Amino acid sequence: MPIYHKLVRDRILDILESKNLTYSAKVLSDANFEQAIKAKFNEEIIEYQQTDSTEDALEELVDLLELVYAAASIHNTTPQQLELLRQDKVQRKGAFENRHYLIEVED
Repeated sequence: MPIYHKLVRDRILDILESKNLTYSAKVLSDANFEQAIKAKFNEEIIEYQQTDSTEDALEELVDLLELVYAAASIHNTTPQQLELLRQDKVQRKGAFENRHYLIEVED
């Protein structure tokens, strides 16, 4: 039996049950949930970096976006509030549209 020890999407347990698979799972405390979210970010970023197709890349980006929303909820922020914060930061510092890559700055 494979051992995972990782955060999974809400419907995964239902999917396992529908396939008559036996599993063990638990509900995480707030502190453990935040740790699990951070670990899941690392997993999904690696999976995104390893994609070879646009379809796979988009699938991983959707996972990352869902994790962003879950992490925002830990900090009592909604996706809508997060979007407003994102827009504000774009106004202040810009986005990544121009693809600038900073090499060095003289001090």
